[in-house]
Amino acid sequence: MTLTTLPLDERESDEQLTDQQIGNVAKTGNLLGAVRLYRLLHSVGLNEARDAVQRILTEQQN
Repeated sequence: MTLTTLPLDERESDEQLTDQQIGNVAKTGNLLGAVRLYRLLHSVGLNEARDAVQRILTEQQN
């Protein structure tokens, strides 16, 4: 699966990513894609994005 996203300023209002959507990507086994999306959405570094995706997955499991 290839994920292509537009920069935030070029998206329509209904195209905004959420952490829940990123968690859903991670649940499918595409952790790398989820980390990339998180970094794009939040403008953070690799380690912070990886930790955040793990946290999102943990929260969604509860």
